[in-house]
Order: sequence, then structure tokens, then C-alpha cells
Amino acid sequence: FRSSEELQVVVANEMAEYKAELDELYAKLCDKDGGEELADLPAEEILDSGLLSQLDAHAIPAWLEKLDVAEAFEQLRLVGVFKGNAKEHHEAMLEFVDFLTLSHEMQTGKPFWRNAYRCWLAHYAKLADFEFQRKILGIVDQFNSEHAASGLSASYRKGPVKTYERMKQKEQELGLRSSAETAEGRSAAAKVLDIVRGTISVNSPTAVLELLKRFKKLTPAADKLKVVRVNNLYSSKADTTSAGGYRRVEMNVFANCGTVAGACLREGKWVPVSVVGEVNIVLEGYLHVKKRRHLLFKLSRGMFDWHPQDAEDDEHPASSSLGNATLCEEDA
Repeated sequence: FRSSEELQVVVANEMAEYKAELDELYAKLCDKDGGEELADLPAEEILDSGLLSQLDAHAIPAWLEKLDVAEAFEQLRLVGVFKGNAKEHHEAMLEFVDFLTLSHEMQTGKPFWRNAYRCWLAHYAKLADFEFQRKILGIVDQFNSEHAASGLSASYRKGPVKTYERMKQKEQELGLRSSAETAEGRSAAAKVLDIVRGTISVNSPTAVLELLKRFKKLTPAADKLKVVRVNNLYSSKADTTSAGGYRRVEMNVFANCGTVAGACLREGKWVPVSVVGEVNIVLEGYLHVKKRRHLLFKLSRGMFDWHPQDAEDDEHPASSSLGNATLCEEDA
């Protein structure tokens, strides 16, 4: 292409064709069993407004509020931020020094406190992922067993754990801005509610409805899970402009994942793990289109662009050891 504008025109035209295909799928939705009922549901339903932040799910990070460097070191060590031998205290301290020296977003006071919680959360999510995925897969397996005779079916695909870089990008998409000056600014990443996630693909609108009913019955006491918010993009009231016509049901699910061994492997060091994750329910036809338009969608969303805050934070981008944006992550 001779210019970025020419590329943008081509991408916009391709995305318009995919949107037309997705709109055609939606036009046929009401003709299927359960389609009209699914379209009549509200676009958003908040079931627990007290669990719409990771800060409401996990233990309060007092180290972040008090700017306690010693405790920050301990918490980062517990969740596995340090890549070397974090079991021995001396080795862990050396790893911490390397981490501060080599991670360009952590080298001085303000950048450290602006980014430390996001870094901690990205590794904390890894501790939660196994149990979260096991619980959701169990629900899908039970659903298939109960509905096999009626022809309803579902399959589950776990998504990748949200990386540090992808969390940072999601903050920008949500209009959040991290800062070192306030507790809210230091914990901006807590509003990212899909740090662990997965997608359930189903063969009919009725299957979507039945799964929604099943998930809404979950309780923290009995299941260690609770749906806290539902965004129904199949609703006739939903705005799918930003998604390019792609529709799904997004459920934010609180998960108590129990207590797991600290990633530092020290004896007697355990971490209580609770998070808010995301489970999508999508009709198979939509999923097929999504897979074909995957990279174009990312390009249209500016996911390959350089953002102003990156320029502010990153004087030496090549030196970052916190991870790179994952090009193969899901659209959602």
C-alpha cells in the first residue's frame, strides 16, 4: 500500500462485508427456536454491582495503598513475577533488582507504582486460570449430558490468560488511565474483568438460553461461582457497532478458586485466589465469521498502533521484560 489511508480504506471495506454477513445471521435468528426470546432479553443485566472490580474479588492489596515496597516485593514474589530462583530469599532479591533494572516500566518510583498492580494481576490470573477453566468446563460437560436427548450441544474453548500488555491496552479501550498519584490510578487494571476467560460455542439460540439459566443459578456457597453481569449482544436493544456486528453473550463470572501454593515454591506460602473472569456464549455461525475476520478486526481496532501513553512510559521499548501483546488472542 502506498499510504496508511489506502490500507484503512481496504480494511474498512473488508470489515463492512463481514458486518453484512453477521447482520444476515442476525436477521435469521428469530426464525429459529428460542431466537425471538433471546432477542427480547435486555442488552445488559447487572446481578451484583459489588463485584465489578478485581478489587472486590481478591484480598485488598494493602501494599498498593500504602506504597509498601517490601510488601510489594513479597506479593510479586508470591505470584511468580520473578523468573529465576525465587525460593531462596537472596536469589529472589537479586531477581527483584534485575526486574527493576531491566523492566523499563519499573525503573523509577512513579512508573513502578503506576504499573506494579497490573504486573501482579497478570501473574495472579495465571494462578486462577486452572481452577476457573476446570469449573466452567464442568458446567459445559454437565449441560451436554443433561441435554443430549434434546439435540442441544455446547463446546468449550479456554482463552489465554490476559497478558500485562493486553491489560494495558484494555485499560485504554475502557478509557482508564493508570497513575502513581492515587490508589484508584494505581489499581486501574482492576476494572479489566476478562483476565481469565473462555468461549462456549452452541448450536442454537435455545442452547444459549438454557446455559444462561444454568449460569444464573450458580452461587458462591455451592459452586464457588457467581454471574455478576451479563451483556447480551443478541438483544435487539444491543449496540454492536464497536464489535463490527459480532454478537455473543458476555458473562462476567466471579470465581473463588481456593488457595493455591505460591509460585515462589516456598514451603508454607499459599495464596487465596478469587477473580472475576469472562465467559462468552456464541452461536456457531458467528464464531466461524469471527475466525475469518480475526486479524482484520484487530487492525481496525488499532491494536497494532502505538498509543500516547506508551510513548510516555516507554523510553526504551526493546528492553521490556513484561511480555508482548499477543496477536492470537481472541477478539473479545
